[in-house]
Amino acid sequence: MSIVRAAVKLWNGRLGPGLFGLGCSGGADSIALADAAIAEMGAHNVVVIHIDHGLSPGSAKVADEVAAWAREQGAGAIIRRVEVEPSRRASSPEARARDARRTSSPEADARDARRTSSLEADARDARRTSSLEARARDARRTSSLEARARDARRTSSLEARARDARYRAFAELLDELGLSWILLAHTARDQAETVLMRIVRGTGPAGLAGIPTVRPGFVRPLLEIPRETIDAYVAERGLPTWHDPMNDDESIARVRFRKTILPALRAENPALDAALVRLAASAREWMSAIDDLADPYAQFPIDCTSLVLVDSAVRKRAFALALESAGLGYDAIHLEQIDALVCREPSGEVGVDVPGGRVVRSYNTLDVVRPDNRGTDNRGTDNRGTDNRGTDNRGTDSSDERPVDVRTSDEFEVRIWKAGDRMK
Repeated sequence: MSIVRAAVKLWNGRLGPGLFGLGCSGGADSIALADAAIAEMGAHNVVVIHIDHGLSPGSAKVADEVAAWAREQGAGAIIRRVEVEPSRRASSPEARARDARRTSSPEADARDARRTSSLEADARDARRTSSLEARARDARRTSSLEARARDARRTSSLEARARDARYRAFAELLDELGLSWILLAHTARDQAETVLMRIVRGTGPAGLAGIPTVRPGFVRPLLEIPRETIDAYVAERGLPTWHDPMNDDESIARVRFRKTILPALRAENPALDAALVRLAASAREWMSAIDDLADPYAQFPIDCTSLVLVDSAVRKRAFALALESAGLGYDAIHLEQIDALVCREPSGEVGVDVPGGRVVRSYNTLDVVRPDNRGTDNRGTDNRGTDNRGTDNRGTDSSDERPVDVRTSDEFEVRIWKAGDRMK
């Protein structure tokens, strides 16, 4: 039995009976997976799903042909046409350089890897400047750069936008068709590309974990199989394949890595793909172990006095899990900034902006504030503990400031904050 068929047979036994969707672009990897799944799971248990992004001339024709091939094999077939959100930036060398920072979301993959069922465990078994003004200026500049970079990653990468549209369609079909799982045809080459792209962009252990074998609703049976093995299977079986012109478009970061960077690195280490796949597996093992230590602290609000006593790696993982649970985004720099909040001496309220909200430390409590309920009570604090005038307010006594001459009664006075004030 071929390696491809054996991998599908193994996962068929683990997943049990059901109706399975199978994402199929028509490329060699997905055609090989479809062929093996039809053979091992039974054609009547397989629905081949082709997502037509409409980004290439003739994509509708390819969609029809892939669906017709699947039906000829006795499987079900469905075409789902999606609209990819247009880019707000023109393609340029600078935009392309920003694109290289964007792969499939490591934050989402880290969250999905943590939520993986015991099936994933089975798969592992199977294999600070001195001036206050400068600090404030740097803080504002850092925040602005991060926001621009984050916006670029979200809007300029065609690959990322197409992926988002594709997975939305898959999620809809899971419910519409009553599918037990959707099988995806990522291979070891895809894993190696993803890990390397994240290393170049800058990532932590969660990003190094790469593409998870299992995430809710999705399984990747071929993730540890080299692409050469897939190509040999397709040739031996005489299977038809369809070429996607986007795989030749070097404005897409993954294509540049595939055509230029990875071949140069393989010249230094011919076993590079296998090494990167092993790195991803090791990172997933690390995540599994450290999550058990981070879980007790991984829910907002967080008591800083307890969290500061544990190792920094556990703290940062706890922040990541808590942010994911709260539906907020983050990059590695956000985890560093939140960690600095937790480790500093308590004094009033300071915070860090993250995608989708703000993490605020008020004395010894760390919590999140979302844009829809922040109102105007941001107290002018940015992510370095500075106010909007660019001066550092940490531990500053404002008692020499003139009180606002507004009185609501003989007992109350409206004034600015003074050191020692605390809300209860």
